[in-house]
Amino acid sequence: MTAIMTSFKPDTNGFNFKNHFKNDFIPALDIRTSGLCGGMSYAALDYYHAHLPIPGQWFRPANKTPLHTYLYDRQVTSIVSNLDKWSEVNFNPGGARNTEFFNWGISAKKGERIDELTRAAAAEGVREGAPIEARMALARFLLRNEFAPEALGALRFAAVNQGELVEIDPEYRLMRGAANVMLGRLGAAQADLSAASLADNPSAALWRGYAAAQRKEAGIDAKPEAAKTAAAKPEAGGAQPTE
Repeated sequence: MTAIMTSFKPDTNGFNFKNHFKNDFIPALDIRTSGLCGGMSYAALDYYHAHLPIPGQWFRPANKTPLHTYLYDRQVTSIVSNLDKWSEVNFNPGGARNTEFFNWGISAKKGERIDELTRAAAAEGVREGAPIEARMALARFLLRNEFAPEALGALRFAAVNQGELVEIDPEYRLMRGAANVMLGRLGAAQADLSAASLADNPSAALWRGYAAAQRKEAGIDAKPEAAKTAAAKPEAGGAQPTE
């Protein structure tokens, strides 16, 4: 089978510090874990997909710093979003299931990852008050694999009969903003990524930075229309235009 390659280069796109983290997983019970391999991998891909340079520091970030918090949060995501699969990974005698595991992430065949997510999302339905976990999981998967139009569709599906979900759920707004950036819809993306609920979100900051770079490259003025209008109005008592 021909290897499938991307332009990702670990020496350029990966972090420069070693994975020597010690995590206070449950401080009250003095339970600790070692390493943030999943978080470092997910975060490196976040920077890669956003076309942003990876932080250049060579030393491990200290606990509770913004970068450490970001890596830890992505570590949690890497585990929680794949719990159903982690339970199977240990059963792989002699590597017999390697191809199956690989195809979970890229195939839509019956029984594989995208098929499972689509079926679970459909099963949730769109009745008022229905859970949205499966539909959000489908949107995450599509976005992670750069299927931006499909991700927007999944997000619209998730919002049916959910009231103010699109306004109050930070993850929803983050994913919708990111998908719109991928599609070049920078104005629509700005409305979500600049939401107050995402002001301190590291992932949103990445996407805002990428969107700003795209605007600069395209020569687009990112100033909101309201600000432009205010700037154009004459000050009180100033000279008025004549006809």
